[in-house]
Amino acid sequence: MDPSHAAYPGLKDGFSGALKSQSTFLVILIISHPKNLERRTAIRQTWLNIKDKSLRKDVLALFVVGNENLSDAVSRELNHEISNNDDILVLPIQETYNTLTKKVLTSFVQIERNVKFSFLLKVDDDSFVDLASMVDELKNSNYNQGLYWGFFDGRAPVIKTGKWAETDYVLCDR
Repeated sequence: MDPSHAAYPGLKDGFSGALKSQSTFLVILIISHPKNLERRTAIRQTWLNIKDKSLRKDVLALFVVGNENLSDAVSRELNHEISNNDDILVLPIQETYNTLTKKVLTSFVQIERNVKFSFLLKVDDDSFVDLASMVDELKNSNYNQGLYWGFFDGRAPVIKTGKWAETDYVLCDR
């Protein structure tokens, strides 16, 4: 389904017009499910409620949702949310666990094509970010290129068969 589908007027290539071709210091992609309105609202009211004007201009935060095969009720609710918030990246992807990697990769491609930025943070909608500290750390450290900042817990084995199989994972067995 085309992301500019009639259920999402004003959207082109997954972006509302106000988000297209921006420049920012930090892009935050918040992976969400179309049904997770309460989580998105909580994020907007807490860690994304940026009062500092200089910090606000340094951050572009987008909730990433897929729009394929949604029920009419979920589509209506999402469309209403989009009309009230200029912070949703809609992708032509069905929301399943199996399409999560595609969703993340597609959102990265859209951001790379449409936004000039220095850093990108990918989080899920159950995350809390100390935004002021993160931006301060990024601005006042010598991270100039090639930064991967995160936690990889390699104790869990990679599942190679069954419903949650990761058939393309080749880095190691854990």
